[in-house]
Amino acid sequence: MVILPWVPLTSLTLTRIYPHECVPVLQQTPNLAYCKLDLCEHPSLPTTWPDVTLPRLESLTLVPYSPRPEAQLRYLETFIVPALCKLHITEAILENPIDTLTSFMLKSGCSLQEMYISGERRVSRDTYSRALQSVKLSFDEEYVGQEADIANNAESDSL
Repeated sequence: MVILPWVPLTSLTLTRIYPHECVPVLQQTPNLAYCKLDLCEHPSLPTTWPDVTLPRLESLTLVPYSPRPEAQLRYLETFIVPALCKLHITEAILENPIDTLTSFMLKSGCSLQEMYISGERRVSRDTYSRALQSVKLSFDEEYVGQEADIANNAESDSL
């Protein structure tokens, strides 16, 4: 095992890493201001992890290493990040995007200013805007919704 001085780090990018491998590292990095995690998934991964408190974190990126993730990772819920201003997340790793995001913000006590949601979306821009009114939202892909919802919600995403 490599022992590194994690405490002084203010920026960290971990690529192709499983969520359970991140926890011990992140718990030793209270001074992080920027963190990017390219997470791997596996069917036998646990669904809960210990909380990770990062009091100075301003920018968090959580994306799956796989371009088409198969499972919701439920990893966002582990973070307590009161200073967070920017979040970049792939919607596909969120089981229930709106509930997960609002619960995360409440638990963290953060006042998010910007959120970038990547990947295909099951939730329309309108729904995000109503739920996260004070957050500037950006998206990189179109709303695909569920088959039954596409016809009903296509116009709500074009605003």
